[in-house]
Amino acid sequence: ATQTKSVQDLARLSLVNPQYITTSPDKESITPESLEQSYIVTSLPDKLDVLWSFIKSHLSSKMIVFLSSSKQVHFIYESFRKLQPGISLMKLHGRQKQKARMETTYKFNQAQQCCLFATDIVARGLDFPAIDWVVQVDCPEDTSTYVHRVGRCARFGRTGKSMLMLTPSEETEFIKNLKLKKIDIKKLNIKSSRKKTIKPQLQSLCFKNPELKYLGQKAFISYAKSIYIQKDKAVFDISKIPLEEYARSLGLSGAPNIKFLDKVKDGKQKALTDEELLK
Repeated sequence: ATQTKSVQDLARLSLVNPQYITTSPDKESITPESLEQSYIVTSLPDKLDVLWSFIKSHLSSKMIVFLSSSKQVHFIYESFRKLQPGISLMKLHGRQKQKARMETTYKFNQAQQCCLFATDIVARGLDFPAIDWVVQVDCPEDTSTYVHRVGRCARFGRTGKSMLMLTPSEETEFIKNLKLKKIDIKKLNIKSSRKKTIKPQLQSLCFKNPELKYLGQKAFISYAKSIYIQKDKAVFDISKIPLEEYARSLGLSGAPNIKFLDKVKDGKQKALTDEELLK
């Protein structure tokens, strides 16, 4: 098993002289040498524009796109499906029934060119053949999660590429964390001529489709919650999220009121449902 702290604690409490086996001589998580790793810095409201432009310029590729929550996966999948980028789209997350997950896994295995939107349920334990790209739209919670995500490609000596999207407030600390793990990642710059905006199309879709608008609201809230609950506050700072601009980038007319942010100000933390979070 992957050696997390909880697994180590369990071994310490329940086993006598356990033996540890690792594939890394220095016991550090490393990435395959055949994996070409890169990252870009973009504002949060521009992420979907960058993702759309990337997919449109890689229509002959097989890729996995990681997002932090199932609600983001659902909204982006439905939105992009309506916008028709020109490549087969699929989604995979933990809220789907087992049968649906198995069917999607089989179809993605068989596909030659495809884009799979997924949560970290795909990051561990699944082996998809011939993945060209792993795209991380949302910053992983730690370096271990990063390694597991990019490990979906460049497997068993095959080549592969990965691209990580970071906001300006995430870049310095997260890249420092990767460097400490001896992970070599190259910074790329986005050419403005290659980036296309889909903000007007998303606004039109949400205006005409109340169900899609609701999915956008839930995606907005789930992203904000994912930042709020992260332990590494040097990387994830909820106060640095441009909430209004981010909401508009999803096609919403404004940011839904998020009650748990008031709890933060009061020094209280409580798990709230989406219905409670939406005012």
